[in-house]
Amino acid sequence: MRNLNSHRIKKGLESVEDSKEYGVILQEIAREAGEEAVLEAKILKIPITYLNASRQVVKEFPDGRIEIIKQLPALKTHRSFAKGTVLYARKG
Repeated sequence: MRNLNSHRIKKGLESVEDSKEYGVILQEIAREAGEEAVLEAKILKIPITYLNASRQVVKEFPDGRIEIIKQLPALKTHRSFAKGTVLYARKG
C-alpha cells in the first residue's frame, strides 16, 4: 500500500514540477509533514528537536522541559557593496 501511495504522490508532483507553484507545493508538503511528526511525537511521548525564534536548537521533552542544544550565530541581513560592484545571478 505504501508503494502505491508513494507512486501516486510522485506522479502528482511530476505534473507540477515545471510550474511556478512547485516550490509552494513542496513547502506545503514539508509543513504538513512537520506538523504530523510533532503530533506523532506527542502521542508517543518522545522529545522533539527544533529551531526556536532565538536561533537556538532546542529539545523539548514531553513533560515540558526544554534543553538548549546549541545557539546559532545571528544571520547577516545587510550587505554593503562598493559602488560599481557587478552582481551575477543564476537562473533557477
